[in-house]
Amino acid sequence: MKFVVTRTSFNSSSKPCDEAFEDVLSHPAVPYQDERTCGSPAEVPAHKGETDWWYSRGENHRVEHGHIVRDLPAPKAWFVDIEDLPALVRFYKKYGRVIIREASMTNELEIYDADREYDDCF
Repeated sequence: MKFVVTRTSFNSSSKPCDEAFEDVLSHPAVPYQDERTCGSPAEVPAHKGETDWWYSRGENHRVEHGHIVRDLPAPKAWFVDIEDLPALVRFYKKYGRVIIREASMTNELEIYDADREYDDCF
């Protein structure tokens, strides 16, 4: 089974483990859709009424069900192939704590090698 693999302590562009290989996150024949929960690019608070940012990337800009949507090239990600439970156990023994989760486009393994929680939060 193919899993996206990340490492808590690494930037996502860095190779997270020896077994990782880079590939497209979604199926190449299916466009990656960037959808925002508003009716026009001008309504996105971070862009303060500007619309050029939305149209400068992607193609097939449209409104679907009241949301703006555009097609972008599929993003790349790091993957590992884990063929069975014994392989998953070997991966765990090699890298330590591993979080397994279902993501929107694929399943994901996170090598949990650093805390992301903060003790000093108010």
